[in-house]
Amino acid sequence: MIRTERLIIKSWSIDDAADFYELSQDTGFNLFPITRYEQKTLETARDWLKQNIESVSKGGLGFQGIWEKTSGTLIGIAGFRLFHLEKENRYEITYRLRENAWGKGYATEAARAMVNYGFLNSPAKEIAVSITPDNEASIKVAKKLGFKWTNNETLMGVHAEILRISREEFKKLQP
Repeated sequence: MIRTERLIIKSWSIDDAADFYELSQDTGFNLFPITRYEQKTLETARDWLKQNIESVSKGGLGFQGIWEKTSGTLIGIAGFRLFHLEKENRYEITYRLRENAWGKGYATEAARAMVNYGFLNSPAKEIAVSITPDNEASIKVAKKLGFKWTNNETLMGVHAEILRISREEFKKLQP
């Protein structure tokens, strides 16, 4: 479990299926997809959660839920994963929020926590983030944390900008 000033980022439980299903229906949550997380039924939401519970428990890699501390509401997902790509193996973070959580600084708070988590719990020398070019707010969050654009790629048929930060750069930028 990761606690920030206003958020709790924690592993899922099967009891979160209804909340995750509802989150996955949010228009803003699904607005800039490289990967689609929208669930068709409560059962598919349970299956998705089971896979992530297993993944995180085995090696700390996968998605976790982001809950707002004061309300206890599930407002998004955060992830730290290792992608095995054709040209490289790449550690990446993910942060995605429901629309009514936008513009409150939650994405920056969650992304910072996930980068810190990644560097503390893996041998990663750098961490990347893949963002669609039209998702200006997420690009702004990444740059605010010190990520720098390195290249463009097509991931799962979607054009994405790849931004990265090294372990050393992240350490320097921490308060």
